[in-house]
Amino acid sequence: MSYCFNMDNKMMQKFTEEQSQKIPNVVKFLEKLKKLSYKSQVSKIKQLSVEILEKLAVNLYEENLLNGIRNINGNDLDLLDAILSERVTKIQSCFEWTNEKKEKLLRVNDKFMQIFEKAHAEAIFAFNELDKRLKNNDDFVKNYDITIKISFFMGDEYYRHDFNSFGFILSEPISGFSPVEYFFGYSGTANLVKTPIYLDKESNWNIEYFNNEFNDNYICYAMHELMDTDIWSFDDIINIKKILADVEIKHQYFNENIQEI
Repeated sequence: MSYCFNMDNKMMQKFTEEQSQKIPNVVKFLEKLKKLSYKSQVSKIKQLSVEILEKLAVNLYEENLLNGIRNINGNDLDLLDAILSERVTKIQSCFEWTNEKKEKLLRVNDKFMQIFEKAHAEAIFAFNELDKRLKNNDDFVKNYDITIKISFFMGDEYYRHDFNSFGFILSEPISGFSPVEYFFGYSGTANLVKTPIYLDKESNWNIEYFNNEFNDNYICYAMHELMDTDIWSFDDIINIKKILADVEIKHQYFNENIQEI
C-alpha cells in the first residue's frame, strides 16, 4: 500500500484537517490508544497522517519525559516506537533521491567521519593517560571505561518549543539509546588496535537502505545505523545540521577485600 499522495498545498491542508478532525484531542486519543492491544494500536496508527503521528509522538515523549527516566512506561515506549516506525514508513514511501539530496547526505556522512575521528583521537589520548596510571598502581584508578557517543541534531525549526518539538524525539531519545556508540577501556583494549567500524573504508555501506544509490561514493556505517533505528528517515538525515561527540570516561576504584583481616 502506498502512502505517497500527489497533492498541492490546499489538498494537503484539507487532508491534514480531515485527519485532525478524526482526532479532536491528541491527549484523549492517546489515552484511548494506550488501552488497546498492541495489534489494535498498530492498526489505528496505520490510518494516520505523518503530521498526526508526529503530534502523537511529541505528546507521548513529553509525558514520559516529565515522569522521569525511572518511571518510563515500557508499553509507552513500544507505542512510541510503533508511531515513529509508521512515520518513517510513510515518509520513505514518498522519498526520491535527487542530486541535491545526495549531496546533503554525503555532507552529513563526511562530517560524521571527521567528527568521529577527532573523538576517537581524544579517546585514545585518555586511554594512554589512564593506562599509565593503572600500570603505575595509581591510588584511585583500578579500572576505567571510555565510550564515544555521537548525537545528531536537525535544523533549529525542529526544536522550537523546548521538549515539545519533534526533533528532540530523534536527537534525545527517552530510552537514552544512542545509535552511534563505541566502547573501549581497560577491559576492552582489543578495540584500541583495530580501526573502528565507523572509520573503516574497506566496507562501503551503500547497501540495504541505500540500494546502491551511491556507487561512486563511500557511505559510512553510521548512516546505516541511523536507518537501522527505524525512527530516522532519509528526510531527517539530510536535514541534520549539527553532530555532537561525547567522550565519556569513567574512573573506577574498588576494594574487594573488605571482610579480610
